[in-house]
Amino acid sequence: MIICNGKFYGGKFAFCPRAEYADGTLDVCVFPKMSWSRLPMHSFAALTDRLAKQNLTVNFQAETLRLSSDVRVPIQIDGEAVGELPAAIQLHPRKLRIVIP
Repeated sequence: MIICNGKFYGGKFAFCPRAEYADGTLDVCVFPKMSWSRLPMHSFAALTDRLAKQNLTVNFQAETLRLSSDVRVPIQIDGEAVGELPAAIQLHPRKLRIVIP
């Protein structure tokens, strides 16, 4: 699962193509059938901007997310480890001023 506020993740990868910074919602990209054997296919689709075209993800928007798991699941934010599930994630509109060229 990838949760975004903008379109791009990890540079140029558009996991959440409908995301808008100012719309007040989080954009969520779920990989429902992820496994180690499917990882190469998902990676190639992400690199070639074909995730949505191949129906490999489910995308939706939410104002708040509550995540839990029966097994240990680490969480990272912008590449930094910040904890584990369970977690509640919500957007705080207009808390950070950004400049977009």
